[in-house]
Amino acid sequence: FFNGKNVSKKIKDIEFWWDPNSRESFELMLCYILALRMSKYFDPKLINLRAVASDKSAKKHLNKHFQELFVTQRIRVKTRIEIGASDYPYMHMPKYSSNTGLIFYPLRSIASFEHAEEYRAYLGDFSQHIPKDIPVLAITCYDQLDHKDAIS
Repeated sequence: FFNGKNVSKKIKDIEFWWDPNSRESFELMLCYILALRMSKYFDPKLINLRAVASDKSAKKHLNKHFQELFVTQRIRVKTRIEIGASDYPYMHMPKYSSNTGLIFYPLRSIASFEHAEEYRAYLGDFSQHIPKDIPVLAITCYDQLDHKDAIS
């Protein structure tokens, strides 16, 4: 999904989102962010991770998880965890990612037991909640590779 109007401007910052239902896609997304960091269109100091936690305890747990994850990575990030309904974090993008240059979002892949119509409804719901004036790159991982090796 890409709704950006002016893709030629230099991207000053990006936000990438955590979705607990999309861990494989999240790891693949980090690989893309590493590659983008090497581009002349990107300032590597401005990488923000967005997440939504259901309560303060979940926020503390997520914060610890991210600290452990990024201590071994080659990416410096600023973590921003909001409290709210966390089943579908993409619903919070318009509210929390309105002032960024580019958004990465990890979509879950279709489950083996899921009907195509159900997955299409998920994608449709996602597309209804993305900001209309910011480029959004939705990443879906379907392979069996361990992408953590590429980002550590």
